[in-house]
Amino acid sequence: MNHSILAIDKKLQTWERIEPFLKSKGFELLFAHDEPQGIRILQAESIDLVLLNKGMAETDYLEIISSIRTRFVVPVVVLAQDSKSSDRITGLEMGADDFITTPFEMEELAARIKANLRLVDRIRYAVESERHQEEIAAIQFRGWRLDLRRHQLLDEDGEVVGLTPGEYQLLETLARSPGVALSRTRLFAATRERGAVEFDRAIDVQISRLRQKLGDDQQATTIIRTIRGFGYMFDVKTRVIR
Repeated sequence: MNHSILAIDKKLQTWERIEPFLKSKGFELLFAHDEPQGIRILQAESIDLVLLNKGMAETDYLEIISSIRTRFVVPVVVLAQDSKSSDRITGLEMGADDFITTPFEMEELAARIKANLRLVDRIRYAVESERHQEEIAAIQFRGWRLDLRRHQLLDEDGEVVGLTPGEYQLLETLARSPGVALSRTRLFAATRERGAVEFDRAIDVQISRLRQKLGDDQQATTIIRTIRGFGYMFDVKTRVIR
């Protein structure tokens, strides 16, 4: 699904040149030449991220950030020609989520947009997960018991299996959606591995460790199935305990 990006900038011709590249990356780009038009678009459209030019003529970009922050929940990335440390700190304190120094490489722009959208997805998923956390006490599968209240995995003998916080979050996410293919991006969001850069690789490593602890590589049929080019699926029957 494409993400909608709003660029607020007087120099719209610059974004018209960038638009085809961002479209190829899965982003739909909308334009606003000033704050009032930007606010109208935010009210009318489902915008996932705002790109704001710090050098907007006749307008303090900090006021625009404040105006957006008081009305909408959307990440704001500031583009600045000369981004001093003090300006960046002030902007971040006012609610900016990221700064990009211009001129920039388009690949860097796409990477920064993706990084900020991943963070938003992680927060949304965490909120949704917490909302449903208390509905289920435990999930049982193949002799294993995943205790959701104590955040523990127990084997057939009731012994606790040592899992890292990331491994536990990953297993819980998969176990809550048996038979559903989950993307690496969603699984990365669930693990909350904030320091990981190559998130695809981080998920693959954790899946490998989980499989070892579950003895999954020794089973005729796997518990966690790889969905090539997409992610993983919890491929085993579960029993929910409330």
